[in-house]
Amino acid sequence: MDKQKTVKVNALVDDRIAVLISALSDFDNVYTYESCENSTLGAYVCLHYGSPAEPLLMDTVQFADFLAKVLDGINCTVSIEWLTRLTIVLKLNPDAISDVASRLVCHKTAFEYDRHDKALGS
Repeated sequence: MDKQKTVKVNALVDDRIAVLISALSDFDNVYTYESCENSTLGAYVCLHYGSPAEPLLMDTVQFADFLAKVLDGINCTVSIEWLTRLTIVLKLNPDAISDVASRLVCHKTAFEYDRHDKALGS
């Protein structure tokens, strides 16, 4: 297999959920691969954190925990599921999409700073 490199790409997504996909895509190591703005269960986004080919449990749990803390008080759930590989599933009320995206944008720097400190052993 040839050496692969991760790149962010433009993709068609449902109109109302585009702001949330954009906010998630701004995080390093976040790979969204499925979303819907209004399924029978509400809106959802499936994503991997870390390697898209083989997400690590520790990294996945850490990002899912971050999402749960940042989104506390908004009508949404964050779960980790096995869907062909380890996946974070974010389910929310479609009316909360812009609030969720705004919170993620506001907390992105804090998450990345915390990850950097942990990597340094601080």
